[in-house]
Amino acid sequence: MPLPPFSVDFATEPNIEALAKKHSLLFLSVREKPQAQEQTLDDLLGKPIARARQQAKKFKARQGQLLDVSGFLPQGNLGRVVLLGTEKSSHESSQRSHEEAPTSSSENDGQRRSQERALLRQLFSQGAMLLARVRAIGAHDALWIYDGRERNLFLQTPDAATECGLGAMLASYRFDTYLSDDDEEAVEGRKLSLQKLTVCLSGAQFTTEARERAWTLRQAEARGICLARDLVNEPPNALNPQTFTERLQALPKEIGKAVGKGLRVEVLDEKRLEKMGFRALLAVARASEHAARVVVMSYNPPRKDSRTPLVLVGKGVTFDSGGLSIKPAGSMEDMKMDMGGAAAVAGAMATIALQQPRRACVGIVGLVENMPGGNAQRPGDIVRTLSGKTVEVLNTDAEGRLVLADLLWYAQQRWQPRAMVNLATLTGAMIVALGEEYAGFFANDDALAVQLEGCSRAVGEKIWRLPLDAAYDALLRSPVADMKNIGGGGAGSITAAQFLQRFVRAASEEEGIAKTRWAHIDIAGVTWATKARLGRPRGASGFGVRLLSALAERLAEEDKEDEEDEKKPQS
Repeated sequence: MPLPPFSVDFATEPNIEALAKKHSLLFLSVREKPQAQEQTLDDLLGKPIARARQQAKKFKARQGQLLDVSGFLPQGNLGRVVLLGTEKSSHESSQRSHEEAPTSSSENDGQRRSQERALLRQLFSQGAMLLARVRAIGAHDALWIYDGRERNLFLQTPDAATECGLGAMLASYRFDTYLSDDDEEAVEGRKLSLQKLTVCLSGAQFTTEARERAWTLRQAEARGICLARDLVNEPPNALNPQTFTERLQALPKEIGKAVGKGLRVEVLDEKRLEKMGFRALLAVARASEHAARVVVMSYNPPRKDSRTPLVLVGKGVTFDSGGLSIKPAGSMEDMKMDMGGAAAVAGAMATIALQQPRRACVGIVGLVENMPGGNAQRPGDIVRTLSGKTVEVLNTDAEGRLVLADLLWYAQQRWQPRAMVNLATLTGAMIVALGEEYAGFFANDDALAVQLEGCSRAVGEKIWRLPLDAAYDALLRSPVADMKNIGGGGAGSITAAQFLQRFVRAASEEEGIAKTRWAHIDIAGVTWATKARLGRPRGASGFGVRLLSALAERLAEEDKEDEEDEKKPQS
């Protein structure tokens, strides 16, 4: 899990003249009306920025706008100066003004949190934008300055500065393992010459210790996201259940170099899975020459945690041909990404182990390849799952839910989790519903849903809750088994979630069983980007890593608060 090949340094309250002379490329985040840092720099250089602004009438400092003022600089002065716009559009500004009328202290707090999240997203994008510009220019070092004093946000914490650094790091990602060096021009276009990026948030008041801690957390996220992206981008002839397993087995050693012990990997091979009763999962893998695997990644915090763990479950179909219900040729080439859920869980567990939260976490992934063949699962087959429930398989391309059915049941039997979240590229219907903007999610517990939505807003990985409702269960009825594996007709994503919920324990007072708090996140539309975006090249996105690691951190904070409440004297 290597980090990008450039370092990120941080500065506050700069001597702008001294800093500017040290860097060949300077980025300045600006507003429509010039602020203090811009005026200082403009005076230092002999007013080139004012002249550039006057000539570039279309530049209104809107978000996403760039203005390169290098052509207005005197020769022999700075190498390059680029302005990055930060203003919202007029429509967004009027909407914000309307919203900024709190009537209570709680509304005021909510408004501030919303503003802070919006600023974080903006600064992440600015980091990605400047990295793209650096790559195009070919600079070896760059300086980015943001004047935070005018908006008075995030001056107490380093989150804004580190979010910009994270945006730059993720924008630098390239999957070029299989590109040859024969074409020198193409190779040069891929190379990143940047060696050092200095991030300066003017007016910041956080300590060096706080900044180092925050940057450590962001670097852990970058490592986990890049791991997930690498796994999804790998071609299916290179990444099968065995090679995927080997990548995960190497994680403890890689992570140990950075933080020491804490992550353990356990592998369940096909013989053991047969003995344990993973019949639904194994049925999916029957026709492949690559044997199925289940890999368990366990993180235990340095301080012993007696609470039940957060369990993350990932679907890992390393290639999905559809089986005998074979996919159309035009849709099959992208099916190497059908293990996106497993990749996200692996990346999240790597991030969690590097961040070292006070909450025990388990990641479990089911790795199979869904292929046609003489031994393939057939439409009409009936399989008995690990839970004992039977499933009539009407479509072998609805295989991910069979894999997850066994994994979810096993996770509950073994760990009795405090909460259980599964990620899967499960249904094409989710892409129809939400496209590439949101992942759809379902939850049987409102509190867990609220926690996930809060984490989503905090890290910018967007999710949208859809309903679980017993009314949809009728679509899963089978005359010959406990259920069938497809609903037929509409609501494909919902019936898939209803199918999974049948393998999640409901509360039973008679048997003394507590309900398992569970959420299912369908990432079919967000795992793979068909076009490049800020901070994310075309291809694997790494979606889910930040969301899941943020959930682990949030649960750890709740544990800490509970412990403190328990220590308070009872009145």
